[in-house]
Amino acid sequence: MALERIAALRAMAPERIDSFDRSYTLCYTDGSAKDGVHDGGYGILVQWPDGTTTRASGPVGKITCSYDCEYKAFVECLRLVLRRHREGTTLTGVVVLTDCQSLVRKLRGTGSAEVGEALQLVEELMRVENVRVIVQWLPSHVGTGGQSRQTPTAAKQPGHPNAGGTTSATQNSCPLGSRIGII
Repeated sequence: MALERIAALRAMAPERIDSFDRSYTLCYTDGSAKDGVHDGGYGILVQWPDGTTTRASGPVGKITCSYDCEYKAFVECLRLVLRRHREGTTLTGVVVLTDCQSLVRKLRGTGSAEVGEALQLVEELMRVENVRVIVQWLPSHVGTGGQSRQTPTAAKQPGHPNAGGTTSATQNSCPLGSRIGII
């Protein structure tokens, strides 16, 4: 049964990613820590509507966990997008693609203090800048290329393990607020 699900996810991923409005910015995020608990880092790949890309990466800490690395990638991605928007890049929507289920669950919650900074950045993009924000969960290691293109960026950080992995998509959605979608 698991192999059938993986095959189904592989088949859905390109179609799901292609289903987003072409005017939206696609952001692939990833983070990992060696053995899940140390030497962590993050990587980001942003595909802008004009066809250009931006990569960013950085260390998270010697003693950290994979979740903290995933969260750092998410927050840094939103900061990068917001900064670029304020510098003149027109944004109508942003899709943040992450393989961190626990982050997506916390974002769906009622404003957990654990994800407060992320929610503040989402709110700033939505309310102040009038940009639609969508968070799409993509299971890792399933076979499409978004995160595999940015993971080497994360892996270049000193002491950061190569997170490896590729991504795929699911189709469950849950709106949060008026213009954010958690998918």
